[in-house]
Amino acid sequence: MFGSQKIQELLDVSAITTLLDTFIIGSTSYPMIARGHLVPDAWGPQASTINYYTTSSIAGGIEYGAFSYTVNCRAATELRSQEIAQAIYTALNRDVQGSYGVVCSIMPSIPPMDETDNFNTIIEVTLRTDGTIA
Repeated sequence: MFGSQKIQELLDVSAITTLLDTFIIGSTSYPMIARGHLVPDAWGPQASTINYYTTSSIAGGIEYGAFSYTVNCRAATELRSQEIAQAIYTALNRDVQGSYGVVCSIMPSIPPMDETDNFNTIIEVTLRTDGTIA
């Protein structure tokens, strides 16, 4: 809904996922990408992960769709967190994916609150479309 499938597709590319840890279901390995405000507790603070969620409202009075997402790039070190954010920026910013144009902004890193937390570099990703959502 509202570009959520598209943002998942855009984040699930090797230039980004090779920087992430993985989890296993059965015999299949998946990159640690979570939709929602939090990552699963089982992933732990040492894992390199991404979680994302919608931050835009739906504006009915405009001729195009604009869907904004906050993407949290989490890692045990600030450098790794920034590397993940930079990979997302490099892969997505000013790119066109189907009917979507993508614009990104990287925010300053947030340090861990305590030993149960990790570094978080936030990147804002906006998907713009002419209204024909693919």
